[in-house]
Amino acid sequence: MKIHLAVAALAAALIPAAGFASSAVVAHVLNFGAYGNGNLYVQLDQTIDQAGCPLPNLELPSNGSVNKTVLAVLALAQATGSSIEVKTDVCYNGSPSLDPTGRTGFIISQPH
Repeated sequence: MKIHLAVAALAAALIPAAGFASSAVVAHVLNFGAYGNGNLYVQLDQTIDQAGCPLPNLELPSNGSVNKTVLAVLALAQATGSSIEVKTDVCYNGSPSLDPTGRTGFIISQPH
């Protein structure tokens, strides 16, 4: 019985965190860019509380359908000093990330 519980606990710990959306975080973009594999990274001045994500920067897969839009929003927010509101729902390579369901995203705010 103890072995079954230990295996169940280990299996639960290995399942990727998904379906538990972060709080909406309002932050400023410190920097952003692309890794050599084409994935996008975003460093914010606030931490996203996405469950199971130990890394602080956002990461988006290179095949993301919204990457061009995300880059445009990030560039505009950084250039104007505007904040963005970010909500994530999954981890990707240990970082908070967007999912394709529409529960996540970036919203640009007016500069203050």
